[in-house]
Amino acid sequence: MAESSLSSSVSGDVSHLDVTLDFVPHQATSINEVIPESVINVESQSSDDNQVKEYFVKKEPTVFINERDVLKEYNIPHKPYSYQSLVTRNIKQIVPNQTVVVGNANETGEGIEPSPIRRRADFKDGLVSGCTFNDKTPTTCYESFKFAAEKFPNRPCLGRIDTIASSSTPNAPPQLGVKFETYSQVQEKVLNVGSALVNTGLKPHYHVAIYSKNRPEWQVVSEACHTQSLVTIALYDTLGEESSVYIMNHGEVVTLFVSGDDVFSKNVMKWVNQCEYLKHVVLFDNLENAKYAEQVQTWKEEFKNKTKDSVKLYTFSEFSALGAGDKRVNPTPPRAIDISSIMYTSGTTGMPKGVILTHLNIVSTISGVIGNLIHISEQDRVISYLPLAHILERVAEMAFIQVGGSIGYWRGDVRKLKDDIAIVQPTLFPAVPRVLDRLYDGIRDQIKQKKKFAQMIFQKAYNSKLKAIETNGIEVKNPILDMLVFNKLKAAVGGKLKGILSGGAPLRKEVQQFISVAFGCPVVQGYGLTETCAGSTIQLPYDFSTGHGGCLLPCLEVKLVDVPDMNYSNKSNNSGEVCIRGPNISLGYYKEEEKTREVYDTDGWFHTGDIGRWLPSGQLAIVDRKKNMFKLAQGEYVAAENVEGKLSEANYVSRLWVYGDSYKTFLVGFVAVNGLKLLDWALQNQKLANVTAISQLSESQQLEHLEKLCADESVNKMILKELERVGKEKKLLGFEMVKAIKLLPRDFEFYPGCTTPKLSLVRNKLRDLFQKDIDEMYEKTDVK
Repeated sequence: MAESSLSSSVSGDVSHLDVTLDFVPHQATSINEVIPESVINVESQSSDDNQVKEYFVKKEPTVFINERDVLKEYNIPHKPYSYQSLVTRNIKQIVPNQTVVVGNANETGEGIEPSPIRRRADFKDGLVSGCTFNDKTPTTCYESFKFAAEKFPNRPCLGRIDTIASSSTPNAPPQLGVKFETYSQVQEKVLNVGSALVNTGLKPHYHVAIYSKNRPEWQVVSEACHTQSLVTIALYDTLGEESSVYIMNHGEVVTLFVSGDDVFSKNVMKWVNQCEYLKHVVLFDNLENAKYAEQVQTWKEEFKNKTKDSVKLYTFSEFSALGAGDKRVNPTPPRAIDISSIMYTSGTTGMPKGVILTHLNIVSTISGVIGNLIHISEQDRVISYLPLAHILERVAEMAFIQVGGSIGYWRGDVRKLKDDIAIVQPTLFPAVPRVLDRLYDGIRDQIKQKKKFAQMIFQKAYNSKLKAIETNGIEVKNPILDMLVFNKLKAAVGGKLKGILSGGAPLRKEVQQFISVAFGCPVVQGYGLTETCAGSTIQLPYDFSTGHGGCLLPCLEVKLVDVPDMNYSNKSNNSGEVCIRGPNISLGYYKEEEKTREVYDTDGWFHTGDIGRWLPSGQLAIVDRKKNMFKLAQGEYVAAENVEGKLSEANYVSRLWVYGDSYKTFLVGFVAVNGLKLLDWALQNQKLANVTAISQLSESQQLEHLEKLCADESVNKMILKELERVGKEKKLLGFEMVKAIKLLPRDFEFYPGCTTPKLSLVRNKLRDLFQKDIDEMYEKTDVK
């Protein structure tokens, strides 16, 4: 893998502080009714001898049209705010008191007191439901893009990394850059694809799926669907057959856009006949395959024979041409309450649930995000690499489009991600904690390999800047320290970053502080779910405190409902289950009325299942989870995520999964080790024969040594002792302590199906995979 070396010469006498931004281990290759009786089904035998149905006569989809206006239904005060009023507010003045109580909600249940309702302090009189930009207020995703294209026709919109110049040096690689298409050019493509969808028989409210890594065409198709009131459904490009077929059928997908690579040839080609409603498949061009045209012809013949011509296969160019020129049809704009997308959650148990998101949901969230983030405008740029099948990335990109910003798409290979970031030069960088953790670990580990004097200089520079930021805010600049120490770090991420937004899981305090100092920009955390259209809270850019999800978005209100069984209440500790209401909240789950009623109440509140706590300044911290709890044999309840979060701070631990059998009295755990730290420990303790430096080892050699270390009983005991030390420091109770562990040389994401695309643990899959190890640990461990 090509490396980006970051060197910072402190003085003529100091060794270079070269560090590499490693986001992922080198082994990684990747970063949620009415059936006509007359339908003819043909039974066939699958490769695993299970009976599957093949559909050569397609069912007609059920058209679901939403007529609920939740803002009127629950009488929620709201209004659109102007872009200028959102971005020019004096956010600094509300940092000490970020939320206010606007009323109380009566609750039912024994021991549950009324819950105070809170809003962001400067929006106490009404929630934001839209953003007026240049005297135009988009109420739908269609209008959001349309108004931006009219305002910024010649501004760069969507771009891909490509060769921009040949190298003058012999045998050197060509110079890479981002080739952008303007808003006007993108709009032309959008209208062509939207017209083609209509011309191939799709009607308003039909469902269209996209199954691909992020690329400009992904956004083009999404915007094209908006022009004709069509509903988009996203499939993660890593989904397996069972989940893919389930979503295609449950979501009644008529047209599928898919990348023209292995995702099509090894996945879609395999299960296409199991799709009950599918009539069209459109292949995105594979620009890296010089023989792609020949490959497509082969695929077309194979596809036609396989599907008995019941599903038509097009290239993206062929399909777009069906709506170009005199074949163009007028848009059929959606209403604010119409469904924009059904986002299937990457659940940790069972099949995915389809979260229904309206145009109002998305537009409201965009407005709320604009109100909480640093000032974004048409001058800003974002890199698209987090899956567009996840709502966080969808909202981020649509927010940039609404203000006329530009989006540069990565090349789809995590091994090239750090290089792609440097090429795109983003001003805002959405991330998940696992990416930032790896960035942090990679920089810190390489600094530790430098000479002691160079390490001392870096630490002094870091401590000095951290203290200055804590005192005066993130805007503080130190030209000398930046020039000597930090500018090379900034250059590795393009040199133009002015903010990093982390979401999906809590971010460690030391990681948040370190990256804020190193890159000289706010690193803010956010909290949200698919059901809240990604956004619930985002840390204000002038709030440098850590350990919380930030301030409420101005498009919603929150109450914490007492949970007596877990000793959480508003009166005793300002805590309870987080419940959210506002124009950004989903309507519920598609075709899942019972599951919808479980978490959406009759007053419009969505019950998240997360336990939150109000901090003194009004930020919301997520401290626990009502779910992921299990009872041990002695009757004690264990909150798995709470235990895992605390014990994961132990040395040599990258991530931890704890398991408790209800017939046993103690926990066992599986530790994904921090490879570099464990190898360094082994080197210092003479456990690596004939090795004098970790840097001498190839990737495969490192993995081979890690596998041996993980099987070493003395290493197991050492790490178990470390977990015990941290557990005591964190004041875990005796039954929360892990009594036996198995060490894993790789993270859980390397075990197929054991993590979601957000890298959350899929506990039932892990249990099934490691059941034998679980049984052995319980059998061999004697706990008095």
